[in-house]
Amino acid sequence: ATGQIVGAYFDEQETLNGYYNVTHQILTTYGIPYQFFTDKRTVFEYKKKNETAVEKDTFTQFGYACKQLGIDIRTSSVAQAKGRVERMFGTLQSRLPVELRLANASSIDEANEFLNSYIKKFNAKFSLPIHHTKSVFVEQPSDETINLILAVLNERTVDCGHCIRFQNQHYRMLDNRGLQVHYRNGTKTMVI
Repeated sequence: ATGQIVGAYFDEQETLNGYYNVTHQILTTYGIPYQFFTDKRTVFEYKKKNETAVEKDTFTQFGYACKQLGIDIRTSSVAQAKGRVERMFGTLQSRLPVELRLANASSIDEANEFLNSYIKKFNAKFSLPIHHTKSVFVEQPSDETINLILAVLNERTVDCGHCIRFQNQHYRMLDNRGLQVHYRNGTKTMVI
């Protein structure tokens, strides 16, 4: 309601990494929001076709993280339902290219660095002040909690060498003393 930008991030395309980055900014700066209202991208929710029971739906990585934090996700494919956000996107799409050019930001990393200062200036100039209004953000979680929740979860299977493969690399599983742990071939594991 204030027109305040609470997080922004440039990426090559819309990915879990980008949404996790913005969510990390929100959590560390403001706390846990009450709700995200967004479009119906599969990063937010995934519904199995021809399935009417909600219990049969599968959480996405982002949806699971939001559930862990207690953030409600509402989605809509109608742009008019998200009028304020769509107007903000229009404003930023006309202003940011000019601002980035003036700041000589020519890479995504430079653009993301620029966003940190730009958001503060933008909010100071254009957002409405909150007076006597209760915040919709819950307390700020610890960095450790944020890092555990905004993690990417991948299921892997233990091979005959008691290792797992992740991103074309083999890894041995170690206990807290640094000794290799042996699991039966075919055991399912979770890489966080």
